[in-house]
Amino acid sequence: PPDDIAGFAELRRNAPLPITTGEVLTRRQSFKPLFEQQAVEIYREIGELRSAALVEMNLGVQAFAEGRWDEAVERYASADRELQRVGDAASAAMVSANLAEILISHGELDRAKTLLEEARETLRASGLAAPAVFVDTQLARLELEKGRLDEASESLRATIEEAVELQHPYLVVDASFYLALAHRRGGELEKALEVLDEADSVGGDEVIELGARIGL
Repeated sequence: PPDDIAGFAELRRNAPLPITTGEVLTRRQSFKPLFEQQAVEIYREIGELRSAALVEMNLGVQAFAEGRWDEAVERYASADRELQRVGDAASAAMVSANLAEILISHGELDRAKTLLEEARETLRASGLAAPAVFVDTQLARLELEKGRLDEASESLRATIEEAVELQHPYLVVDASFYLALAHRRGGELEKALEVLDEADSVGGDEVIELGARIGL
């Protein structure tokens, strides 16, 4: 298919003749994934594995956002391997956290927990507070999926507090969503609404959308 950029890249690597594409693409946004995939290949050819891995990670983020989870997992795994090869443990930890986010959605909680705990240790040791807060949010989400509402809520309140101190709106909204969800699952609708109201000053319309997702 025209939108199977990863498949085209594999075909291009193994074909005996040069292959072109793009004849069905019409707008600048349509060409962006193709150019990014070409960037990955060029970086690899010149030995810039870290740069290739970071582009691969960004492609994974994009695939995840667009619902192409299998592709996202493949790209995260590829990025992680290359970052480990070049010794960039902090970036590899961020990739692992992104992968764990998908694993939680797939119900692979034990594997996700292992990845998240290792990532948190690396990120905290590296002084990378914001990515570590994202990891803590995912660990709390994992507890939420196990039905441990009190543990999840306690962790999320601490995570929100740290995200506020970091002045990081996305992290505040992200953790607030899961805290509201914990209250919603516990039948505490008023508390759930209070959490979203507090986050509203940070996230605005995004908070309203998240509230609708959990039935508030």
